[in-house]
Amino acid sequence: MGITEKPSDPEEEYFIKEGLEKVQALRRARNADRARQALEQEKNLHWMRCPKCGSRLEETHVRDVAVDICASCRGVWLDKGELEMLMGVGAPLIKRVAAALRADFKYGDPETP
Repeated sequence: MGITEKPSDPEEEYFIKEGLEKVQALRRARNADRARQALEQEKNLHWMRCPKCGSRLEETHVRDVAVDICASCRGVWLDKGELEMLMGVGAPLIKRVAAALRADFKYGDPETP
């Protein structure tokens, strides 16, 4: 029996349907795996790279805070919370600055102060 022929037997129809479902499940799993691999490759391309010029970032410790400095343009990049740690400023000032930045750039959760 060819693929285009309709099965004459309900049992054959069941096994064909089951086979098709298995193939579809394998395709979904393979596509999900490819998507995960693509995300991982994207992350590896940008990991510890300067957002401005793309050069390598070097981690330097300033006041016990790991600061990322671009080897090329000398830009300084901070992770979440590192500015507060470096400034030694209480949270209220930082929250006001962050809220102003979010308002200007429409970034982040508008509910967060």
